[in-house]
Amino acid sequence: MPTISHRGPSAFPETLFAYLRWSSAWAQLSSDTWETR
Repeated sequence: MPTISHRGPSAFPETLFAYLRWSSAWAQLSSDTWETR
């Protein structure tokens, strides 16, 4: 994983959106698991 300090503040939005995308995917997976139970 590239260091954010090397790329500067411009890399922050990319990391933020990547985190949001991962979080939403995880939430979807969790909801599917809860619905299955």
